[in-house]
Amino acid sequence: MKALYLIAILPSSEQAGVIDGLRRECSEKYQVFRALRPPVHMTLYKPVWLSSGQEDLLIREMRLAGSEQQGFIQEAADFSGFSNRVLYLRAVPNPELIALQRRIARVFSESGFDPESGDNEAYHPHFTLAYRDVTPEKFQEMWMEYQHRGFRITFPADHFSILKHDGKKWQVLENIPLKTT
Repeated sequence: MKALYLIAILPSSEQAGVIDGLRRECSEKYQVFRALRPPVHMTLYKPVWLSSGQEDLLIREMRLAGSEQQGFIQEAADFSGFSNRVLYLRAVPNPELIALQRRIARVFSESGFDPESGDNEAYHPHFTLAYRDVTPEKFQEMWMEYQHRGFRITFPADHFSILKHDGKKWQVLENIPLKTT
């Protein structure tokens, strides 16, 4: 049997609540609701289907990746979008974040979990505020409001999470601590 897995940074409940407030504000004002389904997260590796027999290996490999990566402070600032259908809070790239994302992508590539994986040169870290049910016309309305609106939040990235989809929603399978000093 196969299941869908996602590797992501989940901010603390306090910071997630602030970002979720932005999602809800956007959702209510523009009547777009799909982005409210998953937990507030910054994707490190796209959703991938794996067999149930691969789950233990995935957890072991992610624990190893976490033990090799120093925790860091992550900042998210201002808004952006792409494809005239996605509005997001931009995560400010930093060397530690990029190193973690590349380390995780390498695990997926070398382990055979995702034969189509690459080094994700096009990685654009963000927190999605609206997507999937956003029309290009609605995106333009949202963009007029958010493009000049300032916002900034900082949080410690001391772990990342393996999420597993249960058929209805994403569940945290395991939180993977990052190395401390």
